[in-house]
Amino acid sequence: MNTINVSRQALLEACKLFRAIIPRKSVVPVLTAAIVEIGKGRLTLRATDLETHIVINLAGESAGDGGLQALRSMIPFHSLHEAIRTT
Repeated sequence: MNTINVSRQALLEACKLFRAIIPRKSVVPVLTAAIVEIGKGRLTLRATDLETHIVINLAGESAGDGGLQALRSMIPFHSLHEAIRTT
């Protein structure tokens, strides 16, 4: 299994920015999610409210038994923020 290690503090700072534009509820559910992209040595978070678009790149260390595969996923932002905040 491959992993990427990113500073929890950096993730919390990114969440502060995202909270300003991501609503708790929306008639367009995709607007309540963040796109998380993992690549070799970096984690990218993206969010939009259709007027503002935020992209944050965080440096990290890849660890595992081989090359880290690129991964992109959409995650409900408030669930992601809660998981980061309480860990």
